[in-house]
Amino acid sequence: MRRPATVLAAVLAAVLAAVVIIIFVSVERADESSWSADVGGPDAAACLARSDVVTLTGEQGKWTSYAEDLPDGAGIDARTAWWHRASASDHPFVLKEAGGGGSDVCVVGDEIYSSLPDSTPWERWHDIYGMTIELPEFTVNRLRIHNMGDGISFTSHAADDWTIRDVHMSEIHDDCVENDYANSGLIEDSLLEGCYVPLSAEGGDWMDPLPNGLDERVTVRDTLIWHKPMPTVYKGAAPGTGPLFKWSDRPEEGYGPMLSMHKVIIRVDQEPGFDDLEFPMFTDPSTGDPKPYLDDCSNNTIVWLGSGPYPADVPSCFTVTTDRAVWDDAVAEWKAAHYVDGVPGPGASRG
Repeated sequence: MRRPATVLAAVLAAVLAAVVIIIFVSVERADESSWSADVGGPDAAACLARSDVVTLTGEQGKWTSYAEDLPDGAGIDARTAWWHRASASDHPFVLKEAGGGGSDVCVVGDEIYSSLPDSTPWERWHDIYGMTIELPEFTVNRLRIHNMGDGISFTSHAADDWTIRDVHMSEIHDDCVENDYANSGLIEDSLLEGCYVPLSAEGGDWMDPLPNGLDERVTVRDTLIWHKPMPTVYKGAAPGTGPLFKWSDRPEEGYGPMLSMHKVIIRVDQEPGFDDLEFPMFTDPSTGDPKPYLDDCSNNTIVWLGSGPYPADVPSCFTVTTDRAVWDDAVAEWKAAHYVDGVPGPGASRG
């Protein structure tokens, strides 16, 4: 007959084992995507129907592909694949510029995420990327990126004419979209639900040649952006944000791309910890006059949830409201249109 202490120890061991199993199961990624089947529409369908398609399934390690490994016009079917930073490194998905080939690559994806805690220093987040792209004419459809440093980074002069469509980013602790080489691109029908800096196109004197985006254009349309205060910051008080736009404004940095915005809703909770909420400007190299990068714009809204009046000049194509329901309703509508039962993928619940 077991002694009471022995029985108690056995019971406790069984309970702990069950807890471990429950925890293990809770972090396992469901094989079935939570995306609605028709999300991405004809563009996603066309990507999956290309003659050269690489299919990825299940949990992935670090996935690096060089241009010569991908034929022009290749498709990547990652609808049932996912990348967890713990096993896929700080740069889980990389398309490198090297050799020939590799233009016009498209991805229909599922999820890239990390489980790093909120207390992770900003300096650590600064070295973590969801996607790193160096190839031209890259398109991503139907992808979830959660709790990363940068969301999608275009890190080469060659990475021009990119498209981000039906993408959901959340808890992005640095730049949601980093486009510091000032390439042309399109962000469409996407939800950027938590960006320390939503859009970046800030060159530097370390680039050779300096970016010159005055003949390039980034278009943002039918998209929701939350300029969300993050628990750890580069500068200023925490929680806090960086600027609304991080765009080159000095000739020694080069020039960012011109900017179009149509049917965009931006939620802003507070003033940033550094810089400001102004829309980006540049000095015209031929006249010396200040000019706005945003020169094509209509039907946009800023939802201001901070105190007092909105602390920046707003173009005439933007309306400022303090009604949070404008944001909440738009997000609920987007999720209902993109997810089964309006519920995002597992990354959101894992943190």
